[in-house]
Amino acid sequence: SLLGFNLKLEDCKTNFLKGDFNLSAEYNTSKYQPYYIKMKAGFNKVYLSELFYSENDTVSESNNGKLSGSFYTEFQFPVDSTFLKFIKVKNANIVYEFSEDTIITKNLSLDLNNIYFNDKINPNLLATFYANGRFKTDKIHSSSFDFTDVDFDIDVVNGTYEIKSDVVRLFGKNTKGNAFLIAK
Repeated sequence: SLLGFNLKLEDCKTNFLKGDFNLSAEYNTSKYQPYYIKMKAGFNKVYLSELFYSENDTVSESNNGKLSGSFYTEFQFPVDSTFLKFIKVKNANIVYEFSEDTIITKNLSLDLNNIYFNDKINPNLLATFYANGRFKTDKIHSSSFDFTDVDFDIDVVNGTYEIKSDVVRLFGKNTKGNAFLIAK
């Protein structure tokens, strides 16, 4: 139409990465909201290692697990497919099972803005990654750790990751202070 293009998919079910994947999604493109996608997804026993599989790769056991859960996401491509204006993941409840442990997240949200990487400089997108945003979750639990009320800001510039938090509950409920981590 004159207002743009709209495509809706409802209750799509497929087998994806050796697991079940169900989604309902909407794609819109218009002058005011180009390349905008929103999606509600559920998945059961998806093997993420299949996404990056290469015949000669050895995959550590912790990376060879099954992912199950659900989430809601919105994202927008402004023009180029190597650039995302934003991505938002909301209400994610995820279980990652592997032989050594199970990691459970409750009510996870991730908001990233101005996402970019340059695969012409380095094919490893993490090495040239740019983004800023926030990560929050009510709970991350495994047999090794139990974190509640996780909340931190993320700033990534050319593959250098800065993670900051004024909420530090990793060492107990009454812990006070802040956290700052830089990774390259």
